[in-house]
Amino acid sequence: MILSFFLLILFSVTPSWSYPEFSRHGYANCIACHVSPSGGGVLNPYGRELSKEALSTWGAKNEQLFAYGLVKTPPHVNLQGFGRVLQIHRETPTVKQARTIIMQADLEASYTYKKLTLVGSVGRQEQIQEGDKVILPISRRHYVLWQPKDNILVRTGKFNRYFGLNTPYHTSYVQRDLLFGQDTESYNLELSYYYEKFTVFLTSIFGNFQDKTSFATEKAQTASVQYYFDKQKVGLSYLYGTDEANKRNVLGPWFILSYQKNFYWMSELFYQNKVAKESGDSAKGYTSTNRFNYELYKGFIPFLTFESSQIDWTAEATKKQSYGVGVQWFPRPHWELMGTYQKDRLYIGDGYFADTFWFMANFYL
Repeated sequence: MILSFFLLILFSVTPSWSYPEFSRHGYANCIACHVSPSGGGVLNPYGRELSKEALSTWGAKNEQLFAYGLVKTPPHVNLQGFGRVLQIHRETPTVKQARTIIMQADLEASYTYKKLTLVGSVGRQEQIQEGDKVILPISRRHYVLWQPKDNILVRTGKFNRYFGLNTPYHTSYVQRDLLFGQDTESYNLELSYYYEKFTVFLTSIFGNFQDKTSFATEKAQTASVQYYFDKQKVGLSYLYGTDEANKRNVLGPWFILSYQKNFYWMSELFYQNKVAKESGDSAKGYTSTNRFNYELYKGFIPFLTFESSQIDWTAEATKKQSYGVGVQWFPRPHWELMGTYQKDRLYIGDGYFADTFWFMANFYL
């Protein structure tokens, strides 16, 4: 059980950063800061400026630039390095265990020529094979982005699908239950359309094309629509997917609500109906995640979490709830620190409680 948990954590923390809660600052779409329409990955120049002006507690002149401004990039080129380390401690009634994990060490680049942008990344991946840790080279993202019109983007290649809040918090119940963890980037064709306060994403997912570094085995179609008003964002996402054993439908709403300047609530709730192809057996259930945030000081954000899930209403063992408290801090450009305590109530067997403490340090160049 404990080994399974650590493997889950190892493959459930996102390798790139995107913060959809930036909508409370007036930025409705991820592409305001990122090259990628769905966020995450390499920042554009404006995104680097915002990382200092709106996100970080402190920042000096040019500190937000690539390599702190020591390395100049050519026009139309964006470069970014990623490093992430996780320290985690897990306690159940029978087991205590701690571990430090190097989550990521990647470099990503983009090049834009007129309406065409090329993006690619290289890095390392840790896999557990037959009980041993193996380090593999990986390209988590490589794609072509075309902008035929100012409000239309077309993208094809390897990247993460746009679905729900699309946050970097992949240890959440929603992300884990829906199998949207680390290294689940797939080969996709995506269309995104922007119209005043609405944004629509339509994606065809073709699986991993036998890419051994991708754990995305599902082929799917997804649709997401979001509406932005008065620094609030609400949306609805749908997925129909199939793999060798199952087919599933996933549907649900999500939102980011800012009640005042510093307080905001992020929530997503999804219903899933998964059907086994061979037997026809159906597992219907739900998964939900809520995070309540208060920016006490610029870049310093304490938060509370509540999560609930029962991915199969007929199986008590799939039921679980979680309460948590934590703090997220962006002290300076290039840095994010986050610490969390979480108590889970699990209904496996006779049921038990589990305590998890984790601390994560993120650095981007």
